[in-house]
Amino acid sequence: MLKNIKLTKHVKTMAILASFLIVFTGMAKAYDVSATTVRINDNNNSYSVKTNAETVEELLSEEEVSLNELDTINVENSDTIKNNMEIVIKRAFYVNVIIDDKEPIKIKTNYDTVGKIISDLRKEHGAEYILESGSSSSKPEPNMQIKVNSVKEVSETKKENIPFETVVVENDKLEVGKERVSVEGVNGQTETEIKTVYVGGKVSSITEGEPVVVKKAVNKVIEKGTKKPEPVVPAVKTNRGKFEILRELSMKATAYTETGNRTASGMKAAVGVVAVDPKVIPLGSKLYIEGYGYAVAGDTGGAIKNNRIDLFFNTERECVNYGVKNNVKVYVLGDQM
Repeated sequence: MLKNIKLTKHVKTMAILASFLIVFTGMAKAYDVSATTVRINDNNNSYSVKTNAETVEELLSEEEVSLNELDTINVENSDTIKNNMEIVIKRAFYVNVIIDDKEPIKIKTNYDTVGKIISDLRKEHGAEYILESGSSSSKPEPNMQIKVNSVKEVSETKKENIPFETVVVENDKLEVGKERVSVEGVNGQTETEIKTVYVGGKVSSITEGEPVVVKKAVNKVIEKGTKKPEPVVPAVKTNRGKFEILRELSMKATAYTETGNRTASGMKAAVGVVAVDPKVIPLGSKLYIEGYGYAVAGDTGGAIKNNRIDLFFNTERECVNYGVKNNVKVYVLGDQM
């Protein structure tokens, strides 16, 4: 029994010593002369704290200060705590951006100028934006309304034809009155760049460049003949060849045969020798007689006057068969062709 009483007293003594030690330690901590003074500026809410934390991360954890998306701090979490250190926290906030008068877009930001917000908007959308009013250097405020207009440039190409011209040239190898197309006409083409600038979805300006010839026109070429036609030389084809016709006569033709007399020209009477009036057809003239053929004016006769011609045949029967013919075409021939 005595032993238990002694043990109980011992336990009580130890408990008292332990309590004293805890209190003493807490007091020592509370009044630790080595504690560091740090000033925290949390979004312009500034206050000072004393801490034994070794790093910024430990201090923020002690003070239950947390950082959200886009919040910034002027030091690193791993930085060592120093006396009179100032930790500045800048909190992000929302602004309302209105593009082309459409529904506002909420954008969270921590930028110090409106221009930086617009710059990010350009990168995100891959488009150009300009501030509708105010200055891009102005400072954004929470729930601020920022109006911007999109800027879009559209280029198009206008194509136009260049009409070809018709050119007439003289050709001395082509007969008068004749024409021919030596080159077909082809239209050319120009291209003009037109740039239209839209601001806020509305046309702001239209710029038209200078026309550029991308295809030259080819003129149509018509050749006009200047060559005078060669005079047509009347000719006739005989059994002796082709001869030029000097004169054409319409005559009365009769027939005769061998009489035993010499001809007026001294030629022997034979088929192809005919009697003529030398006043109409000179002796020795080459002739072509329709229905008779090639002949030579080699004889005369008392009854052969004016437009009468007497044709030689070998027999009387042939002469009778031929008879008398009116309006027989007789051609006085020139050179052989």
